[in-house]
Amino acid sequence: MLKKCASAAAGLHPIEIKLKNLESPIAIRAGKSDVATVINNIIREEYGAIAPACKIPKYMVDAGAFIGDTAAFFLTRYKELKVISLEPNDDNFRMAKANLKPYGKRVILLQKALWGTDKRMGFVGDQTGGQVSEAGDGVECISLPTLMHRYCMPKLDILKMDVEGAEKDVFQSNAGGWLSLVDLIIIEIHGNENLRVIARVLQKNRFEMVQYRSLWYCRRISRANTPVNLGTVEISVL
Repeated sequence: MLKKCASAAAGLHPIEIKLKNLESPIAIRAGKSDVATVINNIIREEYGAIAPACKIPKYMVDAGAFIGDTAAFFLTRYKELKVISLEPNDDNFRMAKANLKPYGKRVILLQKALWGTDKRMGFVGDQTGGQVSEAGDGVECISLPTLMHRYCMPKLDILKMDVEGAEKDVFQSNAGGWLSLVDLIIIEIHGNENLRVIARVLQKNRFEMVQYRSLWYCRRISRANTPVNLGTVEISVL
């Protein structure tokens, strides 16, 4: 089914598929990057390589929700988890809203973008490469401190970020004020300059970074953390 969807022309209506490691069916758009995303995130479980330290995680922010696939993956895996998902793109937001509806009050989906401060910014690009821009005011941006305060999240067991470059501003804006409240960060970092900036901030706040495929797993260094062995994965502690 997924192979047919990947090669099919873009259709007017999403196609609903059932996957064994998702609690509910998920809708995808034929001929779009949805198929590759679902294969990587749900079937290959790229976001499940390292578990959070807390055995029963309760709080997660999903920044860059796309079609709701990652949130659905974690909501299925951790039954007491509450997720705040952010997705600024109109089409993706509609898809995520439908895909996350079965999870009820455990997930709150916001049509906002993550940024270092609370402000309105422009939004450019398509469904998978869209990013916020200083030009314009078409999307509302929200910071992690505001998000956590507004939705009564005393900590974050999981912070997932795929925000197309905005991660640099998030980590440059008083990250020390919220990093102490985060256990596990799973982030896609866009570009070497962003990697250098984020690595410096994480090192200063005693986090280790482990690369797995296109993702970076970041967790606080402590005696309780055991060494990570992901086979062929390169491990970097910065």
